[in-house]
Amino acid sequence: MRASNPAQIPERFGGFIPDADFQVLEDALAALLRERTCAMRIAAKVANARGQQDPRVEDFGLPDILRLSRTVSCRELCLCRCNGL
Repeated sequence: MRASNPAQIPERFGGFIPDADFQVLEDALAALLRERTCAMRIAAKVANARGQQDPRVEDFGLPDILRLSRTVSCRELCLCRCNGL
């Protein structure tokens, strides 16, 4: 359940952050993940055509994007714990 007002959340999230801001972050990270995944697929096709090694997921920041996505997505769990729910 999402809070309707800005809520105090753990310091690692910066204190008070409105729901709308978290939704923007979630959407932006999802779009970035899609674009970077597509770019990696294209790079892999080019590398294969040239007989080169496939690029690594780290080259496109995919592990970092996934980590950030999970961190932002766990916000609801953090809100419930902080608010005693």
